[in-house]
Amino acid sequence: ERAVRVHQHLLGRADLPKDDRNRAQHALAQDYMKAGLFDRAEAAYKALDGTPFDADALLALLSLYERSRDWRSAAEVAGRLDQAGGGSFASRIAHYWCELALEADARGQPADAETALKRARDAAPQAARPLVLAGQRAAKAGEPEAALAAWDELRLRHPSAFGLIATDYARCALACSRGEAAHAALIDVYAQRPGVDLLQALALLWLLYTCP
Repeated sequence: ERAVRVHQHLLGRADLPKDDRNRAQHALAQDYMKAGLFDRAEAAYKALDGTPFDADALLALLSLYERSRDWRSAAEVAGRLDQAGGGSFASRIAHYWCELALEADARGQPADAETALKRARDAAPQAARPLVLAGQRAAKAGEPEAALAAWDELRLRHPSAFGLIATDYARCALACSRGEAAHAALIDVYAQRPGVDLLQALALLWLLYTCP
């Protein structure tokens, strides 16, 4: 509280040089953050836009938005950081849009969910999570072939993540009479990256495919 008062007093001085004002504003924002006054911290960090503390402020805002699960604001800030050349934030942006897609589905707004998922794919075409979710949404909607299409892309791009949905992949393949092709695909992934999830999917596929 004492630090907050000191920095507020400094900012209240009309004769404070610009550089010192920026430093005081940055310190005040940090004070608010440490005190858990997140609304005030957000406003204080936003006031640093266009100052030498701009990048630090954006990173702090990103952390704040992640903590509060404000995914849309997080995606906006991460996009600004990405454009500023401070490193790649594409995967994180895709993650935020995936979270927004899940929230939209939970509200019963599939069109908004689809739009959010497309934004995730556009942000990071190489990311695994949008493909996982795309397949899960298709499977839940009773579209096993669309689910397989998304997960086949996942299998080729991210075999290490394929085990997460291997069992669901097997079920969808059986639902659209593609058990034999699914068995070959699972065997191929298992040869590269053996795992319990893949073994379980193969066992399920063998059981249901050979013993209808």
